Amino acid sequence: MAMKIEGISYKDKIAEMLRDRELLDVLIEDIQKFEIFKNMLRFLISPPRPSEVYVQYLSPQADYPVNAGNRIDAHVRDLLRNGGSDDPRLWGGIIQLLTVKLKRDFDDSIIPAFFKRPAFLAHHEKKARALARSKMGSPRTVARNLGVKNVAKLEELMIAAFLKRDSVAEGLARELSRAERMQLDGPALVKSLRGGGTPAPRKQPDTSDRKLEKCGFTRTSDPRLKDLVADLAESYMARDRVLVTAAFKRITAIEAPKTSAGKAMGLDALLKAMKTAKVIG
Repeated sequence: MAMKIEGISYKDKIAEMLRDRELLDVLIEDIQKFEIFKNMLRFLISPPRPSEVYVQYLSPQADYPVNAGNRIDAHVRDLLRNGGSDDPRLWGGIIQLLTVKLKRDFDDSIIPAFFKRPAFLAHHEKKARALARSKMGSPRTVARNLGVKNVAKLEELMIAAFLKRDSVAEGLARELSRAERMQLDGPALVKSLRGGGTPAPRKQPDTSDRKLEKCGFTRTSDPRLKDLVADLAESYMARDRVLVTAAFKRITAIEAPKTSAGKAMGLDALLKAMKTAKVIG
């Protein structure tokens, strides 16, 4: 059997984990501070010979003591009391009982706890990030398509989105969208990246002379005006009202747009005109 975490399968039974060297190494690392767990795993990895099981694992002075449980302890006492301590077949039966008991202990309690501890979580994080990177698009390509400068932060967002770590992804998306003044807001950005997708190249605002004229401007060839109208469009697409208002104030300092009737446009009227003229895609 196996359990799946963020698309990665892990053996969750000790019998299978013993055959998975990578995961077994993580388990060994995790239980280093738990002497009895180390002894239990030692027994399962390399079962003792019948002549050794009592001295190594079951005697009061055992080299590697384990909690055998009341039932097995009673069988051991009977063997010692009834003179069967030299019969390897009887001790072979004890080994079989102890194997079943220790496997059950691992499956029922030790392994479930292992999946919540730092050693496994660090191991999973490494594998999850590697999986995401192998399946998602190139961060540099996505950054170029979206017009994003902070590639490292975008990559973290892409990984979180691919792994469906929604709260992390949405927080990163909000930060990135605001910092980069993106046309996509946070939720839309996460949606576009989920599943390893590569968003289409960002459509730049069209501030051609003809389009600006349709928006009520006369100084349509002024490069400062073109840049500010582009800033306004990008701030609007990023749904940042603060930046939208600031861009509008800078625009009106150069030229206040007017309607066909010669009336000055307010912010909302200008945004509507920009949409109609397709300055804003």
